[in-house]
Amino acid sequence: MHPSILKLLALWAVLLSGCSSPGNGNEQPAATATDSTVAVPVQFDWQRRIGVAAIYQEACLRIGDAGLSSGTNLLLLSTDSTVESGSARVQARDDSCRGDAPDSESTAYSLVADSIEFGIYFAIPAASAPAASRSLDLDQHGTAESFRMCNSTEGLHLTVWSGPPLTGQLRWHRYHYVGYDMEPNCTDRDYPADTSKFTRALHQAVRELVRIPIEAFDIVPAQVRAEFSALGCRVPQSFHNQRPHNVIKGRFASPNQQDWAALCARGDSSVIAVAWGGPARCPAPIALSEDRGWFQGIDQDRVGYSRAIGTATMEFILEMARAFNKPLPPAQDHDGINEAFVEKASKVHFCHNGRWYLLQGMD
Repeated sequence: MHPSILKLLALWAVLLSGCSSPGNGNEQPAATATDSTVAVPVQFDWQRRIGVAAIYQEACLRIGDAGLSSGTNLLLLSTDSTVESGSARVQARDDSCRGDAPDSESTAYSLVADSIEFGIYFAIPAASAPAASRSLDLDQHGTAESFRMCNSTEGLHLTVWSGPPLTGQLRWHRYHYVGYDMEPNCTDRDYPADTSKFTRALHQAVRELVRIPIEAFDIVPAQVRAEFSALGCRVPQSFHNQRPHNVIKGRFASPNQQDWAALCARGDSSVIAVAWGGPARCPAPIALSEDRGWFQGIDQDRVGYSRAIGTATMEFILEMARAFNKPLPPAQDHDGINEAFVEKASKVHFCHNGRWYLLQGMD
């Protein structure tokens, strides 16, 4: 192995002393790197050159760099061990690696990861550390970086800091959905830095978002509840309606069947799931979107979740098309699903012949 890589791996080992495994409720950060022999790039693009590697039965990477070539070696950092750079490498771009809660800022790759313990890792392409004699100060501003993971309700927030975690400068943040309940231990500082009153209220509202189990909706037939329950459906509640909502019924694919739709939480995001009442159907769930983007200020001190779904009747669909001079729907004999940002605007998801169409809603 090249001497510069050996030096870099030695540094990664320093980073890991005193750290805890993700998901165990501890908040001890990785140690800050100070080895003066480690190579660094002249400039470091935080969003493109750091990613999240998930090593399980399948090995996947999500990273901002859309141009990684097959065979690119990765340096992986966890909170309990280091991995040789050559033992994890990019295989190919692979959209199936985008996961259940993808983000638009990342490109997904499959990895070849031999003899690596299952887990979640920070990932940096090895080429981001060419031979040089400097500390691991990735942006060369005189302060070495440190790394941290913390738990949200169903995922991990991974952060990179210039200086100590939580008190240093937050440089990079990603969320990784794990799909099972965890004990939250993140703080406001584990999110992108912003000291505004609105942002503090937003972080609190995100943490306290109410999600109701689908079993609590007695109006939904037992068979439909069971179908949604199999998806682990918990229904986010918007601020404008104090009664349980965001579960609806309608004829969403054909006039000859009654269907149900529910807004279902998936990690820190939500999707629209559909239980079809007959043979007519479209692919579902749809409209995966991060919950954080659906909050708005509702008064001077409060922020409220604002995503809501409702049944869009054909009368409503035609009224919106004519009012905004938009195309008519491809069929006029059944309902759509109205997805609204409460008190602002909406759009209509319309299923026809196995395909979803996006139609005009309120504006």
